[in-house]
Amino acid sequence: MLLAMLTLLSSLSAAAGAQGPTPAVPQVSQLPQVPQVIATGAGEMQASPDLAVIRIAVETTGTEAARAGQDNAARMSSLRQALEKAGIPAQDIATTGYSIRSELRGQERPPKERGSGFVARNGIRVTVRALDRVGATIDAALAGGANQVDDVAFRLSDDRTLRQKALALAVERARSQAQAMATAAGGRLGPLIELSSLAGRGEGPQMFAARAAATPIGPGDIVVVEQVVARWRFIPEGP
Repeated sequence: MLLAMLTLLSSLSAAAGAQGPTPAVPQVSQLPQVPQVIATGAGEMQASPDLAVIRIAVETTGTEAARAGQDNAARMSSLRQALEKAGIPAQDIATTGYSIRSELRGQERPPKERGSGFVARNGIRVTVRALDRVGATIDAALAGGANQVDDVAFRLSDDRTLRQKALALAVERARSQAQAMATAAGGRLGPLIELSSLAGRGEGPQMFAARAAATPIGPGDIVVVEQVVARWRFIPEGP
């Protein structure tokens, strides 16, 4: 009798093994998703800039690299002195790039008559914290030795508060849009599932030509834009 029972248990075990492993529990991603409402919102805020950044350069040439570099260094020293005399502190003057490159001259001439030279370029970034002094600063730079003004950009020294307000407005608009969609679909918004911010950006006047003395420069408003995307659970109402 005992031998018969052991044989029966062995047969049942073998049959279970032949049927394969127990099916795995479905993953969360395989389960039906709950109804959701997805909306985006954008918020814009404007403010007047409180500083300007001027990119200026000194470019010199010479038949030898050392000569071009020496002339450039002398003119840059004069330029920095002129800027500091115009009220720009040394910490607001920063080097952005320096290079010396070879350059062929007289391309229109026969090869034997062509010469070679070198071009030295030293670029700086000047931060002006008094906007009514931007034009005068450019004039002082040109008089002090600068021979290139690349651009003038107006900015905010601290835009964190402005961006926070733009984000709050973007969330408010996204929720208003989602609520309208949920109501139109015969339901209401449930708990917030996900909320994320897209890359914000600032817009404003960036470049101005500077050619004459008493250069007139006028800033416009800085526009900060923030965008968000959000998902809420959709709860149907009624039967």
